Amino acid sequence: MGDSGSVTITLDLFTVSLLLATLLFGFTFILAKRKYSFLNKHYANFDLKKLLVLSLGTAACLRMLSFLGVIAMDMGNVNAHYSLAPIHSSNADKHPIDINQSFYNSAMAVLFDLPNTIVVSTYALLILVWSECSLLSRFHTESQVRWRKKWLLWYTLFNCGLYTSQLLLYFLLFIGPRSKEVVVLRDITNVAMAVLNLISVSLVLALYFYLNTKLSGYPYRSRKSKQSLKKIATVMWCWTCTRIIWGISFLVIYVQDIDLLRPKAAGRSPLALFVLLVLCEVAPMIGLLDYSFMTIFDFERGASRELSSLATGQHDLSSEDPAKHLEMDPLPAAALELGEDETETPQHGLSEPLLHDRHS
Repeated sequence: MGDSGSVTITLDLFTVSLLLATLLFGFTFILAKRKYSFLNKHYANFDLKKLLVLSLGTAACLRMLSFLGVIAMDMGNVNAHYSLAPIHSSNADKHPIDINQSFYNSAMAVLFDLPNTIVVSTYALLILVWSECSLLSRFHTESQVRWRKKWLLWYTLFNCGLYTSQLLLYFLLFIGPRSKEVVVLRDITNVAMAVLNLISVSLVLALYFYLNTKLSGYPYRSRKSKQSLKKIATVMWCWTCTRIIWGISFLVIYVQDIDLLRPKAAGRSPLALFVLLVLCEVAPMIGLLDYSFMTIFDFERGASRELSSLATGQHDLSSEDPAKHLEMDPLPAAALELGEDETETPQHGLSEPLLHDRHS
């Protein structure tokens, strides 16, 4: 505020990038809210699929609110401004940081980093949904209830470790020393979130190969189930690639000693951050809510219909692989060349001579 009482607001590249990202996450949140309302209307039970949409909407909302908080604190008329120097700077250890300045720096770092863990948790939940659909897509002798209990247990333990590590790092940021060690803790927080992304990817790869090996001997219920599972797997691999890119990018930021919260010293890093947010978070979220939404949430109903049709002898063989269908047909290949008037289609997979034997 100047002597004339006017207020001057300066928008730098960092603030503009966060504003644009906030708008995109706001759109994603509205989309997730509409999808969740649709699920509540058509699906009574609360299952992993509803939890996935709820977690995704919460991640978008937290990212939006955290960016708004960073923008407000950066543009607000406050006595403190984010001033942590890079860890290798000689200014970082000249004197202790003032208590108000230390709180401001820690608050900015926490606001910027806060939604990272719930994005990782949403990614892990997507893998559980894919695993459940993988079981539903095949005929098998495994207990789906036992698998689901095991997955929920591991997901709960994963989330406990994820959020406990996050809270511990934030606690150290606020109560730790007010000197160069604050910069170290901030960098440790960034590296920890990058490492957690890469660890989650390694766990997902282990589960993917284990489950595919475990179910490799069981046939798919239909060609439609196989195609639907492949569509969900495409979204899963998209999320996996973006988590790898996110983790490696933040490791590079740490190695290059770039502080994204210091826009004057960051160069074009805010623009790179915006591209990273769109590529690694906004695009996968919208892809999940739009590209594979109905495939995921109608998968269980489709599997139940196929199982019921098989039990009543009305299973649609046209949905099976045509090559396998020809192998199961007991009629000789020459008979397939006859017209519909010259041959009679056997019922229930029984050949015509066998039917004559039964009648006799």
